[in-house]
Amino acid sequence: MEQTKTMEQVTSTFTKKIGQTIYKVNVFFAENTIATFEEELKRYEAQKKQLEKRRKE
Repeated sequence: MEQTKTMEQVTSTFTKKIGQTIYKVNVFFAENTIATFEEELKRYEAQKKQLEKRRKE
């Protein structure tokens, strides 16, 4: 994973191959956020579960 620093944020980049497609993912967080990474991850997982549930209906 490579990291790039700017004045306001740190950006991390990684690549992931799924099937025949290679995705380049940029991850960054605002320094002035009030949510922790763990809270954001839990929120993301909850949204993902809701989306999967709707697709099955």
